[in-house]
Amino acid sequence: MIAKAGSGNAGNGSFEVLQDYFEYGKTRELRIGAVRFERRRDLIASWSHGVANHETAALEMQLIVAKSKYTGKSPVYHMVVSWRPGETVDVETAKRAEYSMLRSLGADRHQTFSALHYDEDTDRFHLHIGMNKVNAQTGKALELSNDYAKLHRAAEWVEREYGLQVDRKTNWRKKVGER
Repeated sequence: MIAKAGSGNAGNGSFEVLQDYFEYGKTRELRIGAVRFERRRDLIASWSHGVANHETAALEMQLIVAKSKYTGKSPVYHMVVSWRPGETVDVETAKRAEYSMLRSLGADRHQTFSALHYDEDTDRFHLHIGMNKVNAQTGKALELSNDYAKLHRAAEWVEREYGLQVDRKTNWRKKVGER
């Protein structure tokens, strides 16, 4: 299992663009009214946490950022979790993996939207997680030092918990220690 932070320009700092990418593959122009794209064929399921409605999750997250005093580069954080080819993942397992990743980062109370995809070409499931770095309750931004090591730690936990083949990515122990 591979867990990593998405590319630095994922969503170009926009919750709306990132959520559309997760579910449609391209930015919908529905909000402007012109074009409707079909949902991605590889989309298994999508969900969100910490928001009132999944359809308006991106807008709700942007509102939280606007109310806060966030001054960082981008309030959007994108994670990708990929399972090995041939490993089967159901939605509940994906949700538990998502929670493990968020908890490892100290972000289990942050707003998120996620999408589970299955790539037929590679026979691989992968999960995209879009997170608001700004906590909706406190208005404070999450400190993401050593995030790659924390994500590897959570990935190993998920592998062991669900009987998956464990990758030997042990460098994270030097950075963040075991819990």
